[in-house]
Amino acid sequence: MSSQSVLHAPHSARDSVVAPVVSVLGTIATFFTVIGQARNAQSTYERLMRLSDAELAAMGLNRNDLARYAFDSAFDKR
Repeated sequence: MSSQSVLHAPHSARDSVVAPVVSVLGTIATFFTVIGQARNAQSTYERLMRLSDAELAAMGLNRNDLARYAFDSAFDKR
C-alpha cells in the first residue's frame, strides 16, 4: 500500500498501518529514555564513589548503599 493510498484509506486500514509504527517509535523512545537513566545512574554512582566515608555519612549513606541509591535516583524510585 503506497503512502498516498494509506492517507486516503478507510480509517481502519490507516490504523492498521499507523498503530504498529507508533508502537515501534514508542519502543525506541522508551529504549533511549532508559539508556539516559542508566547513564545518570552511572554518573551518580561515580560521583558518590569519589566522596569520603564522612561525606557519605553526612548524606545518610555508606558505600554499600551507593549502587541502590544511584539506581533509585536515576529511575525515579526515591
